[in-house]
Amino acid sequence: MDYPDMHRCPICKKSIMNSWNKCPYCNPAPQVDYNLIVKRNNKTRNIIFGFVGFIILISIVASILPDRGTRAGIYNSTVDGSVYEVERYLKDNLKDPKSYESISWGKVIDLGMEPSTPYRYHVHHRYRARNSFGGFVISDQTFYMDKYGNVFEVKDNEE
Repeated sequence: MDYPDMHRCPICKKSIMNSWNKCPYCNPAPQVDYNLIVKRNNKTRNIIFGFVGFIILISIVASILPDRGTRAGIYNSTVDGSVYEVERYLKDNLKDPKSYESISWGKVIDLGMEPSTPYRYHVHHRYRARNSFGGFVISDQTFYMDKYGNVFEVKDNEE
């Protein structure tokens, strides 16, 4: 049992008086400064906890941020079925990108590495946006992408 005027010996862990310079149980050399040993142990523990906390924080941030550069393939969003790469392409190429409204998305088709086609993925998308005259036009198109998600061909679908 520890009392207010007692502390534990850092070597043998038995209770000794604060005023004692050495432990009567393990009798270490009198030059041992118990407070210094306790402070070093606390500092080491704080460094370890800080490092572990930093690693946990980095993992949480990394899991929250989107990773567009190393994604494994092109896919539909689980929220609304959209395809990020096609939306990015449309925002960069429409006459009035702010007027873009998605109507429907097809499923992304992965063609694999077929030598007969220069593209890897394609997806059907129906949307409306303003044309050069300011009127809304409904477009029904298929977007063809390479393995990195770069749209390199767009074909209008016949209705």
